Amino acid sequence: MLALAAGTAIGASAFTACAADEVVAPLPKAAIEAAPLERIITASASSIAAAAGPASLGFSTYDGSGQVVHPDVVVFDEPWNGHKMWNAITPYPNSATQFENPSLFASEDGDTWGIPEGVLNPLSRTKRGYLSDPDMLFEPKSGQMWLYYREVHNVLMRKGVSGHLADHVFLTTSSDAIHWSTPRQVVSDSGRFVVSPSIVRTPDGNMSMYQIDAGRGGCSALTTRLTRRLSTNGLDWSAPAAVSFTQAGYVPWHLDVQYIPSRSEYWALVAAYPAASGCMTTSLFLATSSNGVNWTTYPTPVLAAGEIPQFGLAVYRSTFAMAANDSLTIWYSGAKTVRLGTKKRAGVVAWTAAVSHTTGTALLTRVNDKTRGIKLSVATTPGTAVTSANNVP
Repeated sequence: MLALAAGTAIGASAFTACAADEVVAPLPKAAIEAAPLERIITASASSIAAAAGPASLGFSTYDGSGQVVHPDVVVFDEPWNGHKMWNAITPYPNSATQFENPSLFASEDGDTWGIPEGVLNPLSRTKRGYLSDPDMLFEPKSGQMWLYYREVHNVLMRKGVSGHLADHVFLTTSSDAIHWSTPRQVVSDSGRFVVSPSIVRTPDGNMSMYQIDAGRGGCSALTTRLTRRLSTNGLDWSAPAAVSFTQAGYVPWHLDVQYIPSRSEYWALVAAYPAASGCMTTSLFLATSSNGVNWTTYPTPVLAAGEIPQFGLAVYRSTFAMAANDSLTIWYSGAKTVRLGTKKRAGVVAWTAAVSHTTGTALLTRVNDKTRGIKLSVATTPGTAVTSANNVP
């Protein structure tokens, strides 16, 4: 979860290029080159006001691909351990889950990201499946960064086929972003896909964890529900309870929720897909709430699948920062099709990130504009490898 926090400067740390870890299987060269980091401008007259359009972001990932998904940013008023912005994000080269492990980057402006000196990516690994959906917040009492992430726990079944056992949420903490505590499991959902944990510090000082419960259907679920857990310490969580959320014609899939003090509201960016189309065709929507339980949704996406070439297939889990003066930065992730699948050959999807700068007022105008006429993309997902319920990003 992105949050505005006050930090203490501890001295500037230079960005360093870390040597990539050994890659289990070589990545297709064409797929990596097919995701250029050109600046993409949205030319529509109804583009986000005061913005230059989403601009591509580059990340030096440990696997060497530069392909990423699931950004989550913490912004400080003053540098914390040398940097004002910290981003937990996962590599996802051509939808290969074995590389989908939380990785850490830092920035001073939100547009250029590097690996801080001393940080060794990835921050965590698993042999039971894969890790996804990192969500960070700054814990002011301890002065620590808290990183939550989801583990998809798979098991081998007959004939070597992988089957889904459970989804778990883990927490690891750090005082310097270099040394992290042993991950602690804080939530577990057996037999269900419960995705995209988003942790919010509420005005009373307690915490809420929002998640999307996709049941046994996972990426192909026809319906999902938005749930909320409560905690006083961020470690012990209540049972999930459904909240009131409906995006007409769409199925919620991933989200990032924040409390906005300047507006006394909760805001959420929700990646949702057209009913019956599957999770690889998501567009990004805005939702707001005065109490975190009853949510207002809006008719037009923040950014629709296919609205810019970089996200021709999907606009996925994204995050944002709103300052007290209403300035708003949105960090996106999403995918485009590099090669269509055939009966003999799997398709290839490339994942990248982008950023835009606007205001909260301009964003509300955009999502209420029913005349924008966004052409939504519901293209057939290329290849079964990226749509399998056991391969959910």
